[in-house]
Amino acid sequence: YENGDYNRAAKYHLSILHQCKYFENKNEYMYVVEAIAKIRCCQGKFLKGKKELKNWITCMRQKYNRLRRDIDKGRCKDNLMKQMERKKLLESTQSLEVTLARFCLNAGWPGYASTMLLRLAKSIEIDDVNDVDNAPGKLEVVHLWLAESFLQGRAPSRALITLNRLRHLKTG
Repeated sequence: YENGDYNRAAKYHLSILHQCKYFENKNEYMYVVEAIAKIRCCQGKFLKGKKELKNWITCMRQKYNRLRRDIDKGRCKDNLMKQMERKKLLESTQSLEVTLARFCLNAGWPGYASTMLLRLAKSIEIDDVNDVDNAPGKLEVVHLWLAESFLQGRAPSRALITLNRLRHLKTG
């Protein structure tokens, strides 16, 4: 899509996405979703891109919730592998939520982006409480994008509060 033929690029990437099964190749799925979001930005089709991203996030959340429910009820044979799969689904969902927030910032919707990022930060603090290796890095990324959304939304005091909170999180 670097050549500016965004309509063909969107059709091509959407056809790949429809053929791609998340569990067979997570990296390809995530790459294609990110590419489609970038294409929608370049096209200026922000409402369509937002709707697509929200649908993909909903799909990922449903898969995550279904797997979590199966693990909790003991329906899974290999619990360790399913726990790892559940963690990957959660991380993929969180990644798509950051993508949606960045997309909204590009669309000029900083209020929507900050709402999403605030919810995501809370989710990371709750859902990833035992993930001592990754949760602090995730929170740092989300807080930096949150500060950016506040700056774009002309709320510098909220951006400063967010950055101070980030500094506090880093110093512990």
